[in-house]
Amino acid sequence: MLKIAFVYQFCTFGGVERIFLNRLLAFKLYNIDAKVDIIYLSGTGGAYWKFKECLRRNNIDANVFIENNPDFRGYDLVFVIDSPQVHPYFEERKIPFIVECHTSYKEMRQYIKDVKEPCITVVVPTEYFKDIVKNELTVDIPIFVLRNFIISDNLEINYSEIPNWKLRPVFYLGRMDYLKDPYTLMEGFSILNKKYPDNYFLLLCGPVMDSVNLEKETKRLKILNRLVYFPPMPFYSTFKLMDIIKQNKGVFVSASKGESFGYSSAEAICAGLPVVLSDIRPHLELLGELSQWMTFRVGQPQSLAERLEFVMSNWDFLSKELEKLRNKFSAEYFIEDWKNLMNFLLKQQ
Repeated sequence: MLKIAFVYQFCTFGGVERIFLNRLLAFKLYNIDAKVDIIYLSGTGGAYWKFKECLRRNNIDANVFIENNPDFRGYDLVFVIDSPQVHPYFEERKIPFIVECHTSYKEMRQYIKDVKEPCITVVVPTEYFKDIVKNELTVDIPIFVLRNFIISDNLEINYSEIPNWKLRPVFYLGRMDYLKDPYTLMEGFSILNKKYPDNYFLLLCGPVMDSVNLEKETKRLKILNRLVYFPPMPFYSTFKLMDIIKQNKGVFVSASKGESFGYSSAEAICAGLPVVLSDIRPHLELLGELSQWMTFRVGQPQSLAERLEFVMSNWDFLSKELEKLRNKFSAEYFIEDWKNLMNFLLKQQ
């Protein structure tokens, strides 16, 4: 049995924890013989306990703990996810480790240029992101893709009554900052709203960073009576919300200027919820041939508004077309990647 550690700087009960849960579910489903510890380098209160409870509810046998000065001796594999502060531990002791890079924020990825032995490989979620990281590495270290995937069947969607909204929702889920570009989204929505003032409302859900002033932008665009804001919610609730959006014939929108994968967009696609996505490469790869119908020119509000109108007008057809993409996000591809990575690591011993 492999003893594996996944290491991350802190628990937010967000995207990284979703990846951890999915991997552990895939290990269980495909009988991967591994004992997993999830180690956080600092405490973050309630999010940590919520994640532990989530694993318990899903019958996942994994240790989760916070350790300021962890000892990684005794592990067969240690994956360090965007946490460069722990790299010196391995470098000083010459203990092999794996760097896993997911952040789409270039300023948070500066550590990649300093990656060196005893790092034995760098792991990324997509071929596109592999190209980016390859250009940022300064040493010749192999890069492997461990594809992200979507598992939603294990997460129950329970509610006694589905809300029946009078207006159709235009929905965004995720962080709101300069990279995710909520201003283009809001302006694109305002253009659509001027043309169809009684048809749609904008629903934003997620943390708002200091660089974004939703109140000011809402007033400028005169959409205050068409904007609903939800604070961040745990990832196991997002499927329920997306299902409600779908039942009300809404659309998921991402105006993002940069992604390593596009997790929320992939979840919407798997839910059969039509999407309108910026035409960055990760989004194009998510949609494949359907990108011709469901993408707009990045940073262009008018293009976004036009695409929103098209998708809303062809909602039933596009929702049906998305069913063809579900298999694209199967855990089977992750397991295939995992086995390839294990075969490579075995040859390094």
